Amino acid sequence: MPRRRTEVPSENRVGRLPRSLPGQLLLTAALYAVAGRIALLMAIPPGYATAVWPAAGFALACVLVFGPRVWPAVVVGSFLVNVWTRDPSSGAWDAPSVVVAVAIGCGAAAQAALGGFLLRRSVEETTPFSGDRGVLRSLILAGPVSCLVSSSAGVTTLLAAGRIGPGEYAQNWFTWWVGDAIGAIVFTPLLLLWAPGLRRGGLARRLTVTLPFLVMFAAVTGLFLRAQGWWESWLILACGLLLTGLLGALLLVLTGGAARFEDLLHQRTAALARAEERARAIVETSHEAFVAINAEGRITQWNRAAEATFGWAAPEALGRVLAETIVPPRLRTAHREGLARFLATGEGPVVGRRIEMEGLHRDGREFPVELTITALRAGDSWVFNAFLHDISERKRAQRAIEGKSAELEAANRELEAFTYSVSHDLRAPLRAVEGFASILEKDFAPRLDGEGLRLLGVVRKNALRMSALIEDLLALSRLGRQALELVPLDMAALAREAAAEATAAAPGRPIRVEVGDLPSARGDRSLVLQVWQNLLANAVKFTCGRDPAVVEVTGRASDSEVVYSVRDNGAGFDMRYAEKLFGVFQRLHTQEEFEGTGVGLAIVQRIAHRHGGRVFAEGRPGEGATVGFALPRGGPA
Repeated sequence: MPRRRTEVPSENRVGRLPRSLPGQLLLTAALYAVAGRIALLMAIPPGYATAVWPAAGFALACVLVFGPRVWPAVVVGSFLVNVWTRDPSSGAWDAPSVVVAVAIGCGAAAQAALGGFLLRRSVEETTPFSGDRGVLRSLILAGPVSCLVSSSAGVTTLLAAGRIGPGEYAQNWFTWWVGDAIGAIVFTPLLLLWAPGLRRGGLARRLTVTLPFLVMFAAVTGLFLRAQGWWESWLILACGLLLTGLLGALLLVLTGGAARFEDLLHQRTAALARAEERARAIVETSHEAFVAINAEGRITQWNRAAEATFGWAAPEALGRVLAETIVPPRLRTAHREGLARFLATGEGPVVGRRIEMEGLHRDGREFPVELTITALRAGDSWVFNAFLHDISERKRAQRAIEGKSAELEAANRELEAFTYSVSHDLRAPLRAVEGFASILEKDFAPRLDGEGLRLLGVVRKNALRMSALIEDLLALSRLGRQALELVPLDMAALAREAAAEATAAAPGRPIRVEVGDLPSARGDRSLVLQVWQNLLANAVKFTCGRDPAVVEVTGRASDSEVVYSVRDNGAGFDMRYAEKLFGVFQRLHTQEEFEGTGVGLAIVQRIAHRHGGRVFAEGRPGEGATVGFALPRGGPA
């Protein structure tokens, strides 16, 4: 898994540091040259290196801050160190001297670039000294590992140029390597801690790391100046500065944890403040009135919607007793008793529930409100939060709907009574008409000619049709008053019973009725049987002329309902008129084509609706039709 790049964030590369590349190159070269010049003051003869090389730490810090693009400045800075410290008595600069100086500078630049690359690839933190792992890995990668490049390149160059002999190679290489490693270990963290605009930690952390380091560095330098002999001086300086670097690393680790804890605490505090601000903004801009009270019953929060709802401005409402502000006088005793009971027992009849009650406006009028109250612990006490909204409009609309519903129910009862009364009163005269027509046909047939007999047949036929229509209307009107007796239903058995009746009414016709496996349902047996009778009678009727007539009965169950279909290969219908199919007296075929009253499918729809179900129909002219119904799974709710 690739690690995050370890470099200074772009927003921290600015501040008082150069923004442009020329400025960054100039600063890097100057820092390297000055640090190198100061370090050579502690060089130990007869070597060409010093036991500490701060310039290596300066170069790595600049690469980490500005990026690897400043490596040419390290070459220039190293070259300036060589020019600055060269003994004028050694004669004019020649080409080999220039090559040696440039080669040493390239080694220093390669060391800084390699150190920066290794830290970016191996340290997960945003900067190499912000975490324990970054500090420990920096001790190895930025010091001993990357400094192998500079010491090898520099000493090999001196040997190739004849500046040192083969016997001096090991001593100079070791001195060079130790000096660069200590410089990177010691000075890179300090520069990153104090560089302007980089924000490597708080002042306390920087002082905690820097002051002990400076004290120890001064002590080591003092012992170095008092030492006698090359080996003694070198050992004091090398070992002392190495211990100084280790001390700095230890302090970075210790203070880094505290700094990260402070940063985390600050982040969490800031996040909590932002969350509180968001919550406050949500409450303040809510369309519902928000009111909070303490255990004493005094208002502690009051948003804009509460101002609009109750007429009190927030500065006026805050601190007032809630019961004396928005609770009608007749309800105040119950409010105070409920609050006291909750404080004593932790239970209350209205807490955590949505209730309706009367609220009191500042002008004295009462109005209905809906509210939800929640109780929250606040230390040893309680805080109560309530969301309220005025439901006056809803109540008015509800009363209007209830009034209209009552009117509609009364109108339906009157209509059903009227339908029943008219249908019942029409049955007697129709029976008389049909009876007298029958007597005429029986007793006076020899006296009537052919046209008279035909007209008499028309009278009887229409009387019988009118009688059937009245019977259907009576059945339809009774559906609104008949109570449902819900029982489990064997729908396949009901369908077969209805199919037998339908085919028996059409003797001599080739009719094939196929009843599949139908899921059971729950409903009123007599009414659902009537549905099957009407659907199958329709299917048999509209397949007249088909040889054979085929009727298929199918069913399926879903999560919410059971669906039943009756499909035939009969006359079909135009889907443009499908919505008329279930209307009373709505017929899509003429009486001459197919007899009927136009009420059967209306009865099917009424029964399905009474069971909480639905009806549907599909068809095409001349290609048959599918008519069906669906009932709620488990029965009406």
